[in-house]
Amino acid sequence: MAEILVRDANGITQAIQTNEDPATGTQLAALIAALLDIAPVSEHVAVTPNDDADLTGVRGLKFGSAGTVAVRLNGVAQTYTVNEGDYLPLKAERVLATGTSVTDIKAWK
Repeated sequence: MAEILVRDANGITQAIQTNEDPATGTQLAALIAALLDIAPVSEHVAVTPNDDADLTGVRGLKFGSAGTVAVRLNGVAQTYTVNEGDYLPLKAERVLATGTSVTDIKAWK
């Protein structure tokens, strides 16, 4: 039996046990990925819209002005209208320059 210790946002640690062989760890790896996906963000970085540059690890975008933002999600361009201070919980691959009028974009990771 394998055990993994998981600490939540409040600092509480819990042990999760699995019958899986720790050498293969496929279920354990999936569990860790899922937990990281719902964990609080750990940083935010400024984003400059660019039609060619991919983003990594983005879990949401926050906007410092109102306007439109064009993003690529799963290889498809999508455009959203946002207000100042809005947050979109998107795993955006790119923030496209073409179609984006908002400024002061932050990626939450």
